[in-house]
Amino acid sequence: MSSLRTSQAPSAESGRAAARAARKQIEKALKSSDASQSHPERLHEAAAAAGADIVLMLPGADGDGITAVLRAKHSGGDSFLEVTSKGATFKVAEEPTIGEDILGFARASVEVLEYLQADKAIVAPLAAADR
Repeated sequence: MSSLRTSQAPSAESGRAAARAARKQIEKALKSSDASQSHPERLHEAAAAAGADIVLMLPGADGDGITAVLRAKHSGGDSFLEVTSKGATFKVAEEPTIGEDILGFARASVEVLEYLQADKAIVAPLAAADR
């Protein structure tokens, strides 16, 4: 069906390993980031360092911090990670522990963006406007 789902085929184990590696890279980048920057700035830098895409970023439920979903691409498919922050603390969670609602919304967002990106009728005028 969609390339957005983590493969459950024989490469599923390599996909889980890739997701763990991405999580560790993001955690390391967040820990070493400049604490004087905003949470979104720190997350953008951490995602870039790990080669992940930020799919969505929302303010924290109580107005403190953020909740974000990142997509890490790898040979086994895509993996989604959830990053939450509160105060100075960041927490990174892998797919099995991400809530179904936010994970479903992230997957649907990626599917729509990939569909739009593949549609030449949409992309061509945008590319022409950039010139």
